[in-house]
Amino acid sequence: AAPAATPVEGQTPPVATPGLGGEAASAPALPPVDLPKPPEATTATPMVAAAVPTSAPASAIALPAAREPAKPSPEPASAPQASEAATAESACRKAYASEKYRAIIDNCRRALELNADDARLMVMMAHAELDRGRNSTALRWARKAVAVDPKLPDAYVFIGEIEQEVGNNAGAKAAYSKYLELAPTGKYASDLRVIVRNL
Repeated sequence: AAPAATPVEGQTPPVATPGLGGEAASAPALPPVDLPKPPEATTATPMVAAAVPTSAPASAIALPAAREPAKPSPEPASAPQASEAATAESACRKAYASEKYRAIIDNCRRALELNADDARLMVMMAHAELDRGRNSTALRWARKAVAVDPKLPDAYVFIGEIEQEVGNNAGAKAAYSKYLELAPTGKYASDLRVIVRNL
């Protein structure tokens, strides 16, 4: 037998490990076990915290279909505005009755600014512009009038007269015929029947 190792001063004496050849081993040696090799040490990559959005993107949130808000009904004209519109309209009609065309245009235009859907005021504007020789402007006003009120006969008289002046006899005849349809006993009816027959 090998002599026992003399312990060196300051060192702890070795402990006999069972199964590794020491005399103290009395139990049979365990079979060797293949342990998995530890993974090779790698340099850890620092993780960067992902920015967390404070709110989800709009596309990721399913929102209920929004209903189109109801259109508010037009507010009635205030009392001062209604009074001003009535005053302007009255001035327009007075000027029309006295054939003061400059006054017709000034007062009727103001009245239309306050009441844009008054087709009769548009007819007055058409008449005043026609008598001033501004046919294209007169035609625009007359066409606006029939767009607002297709059953306003006098507008067709001015449309027919302007179309006739530029040589558009078919357009003039159509406008005059429309007048006769709407006002067969109107103040222009007998004259227009003669014109229509000759166009």
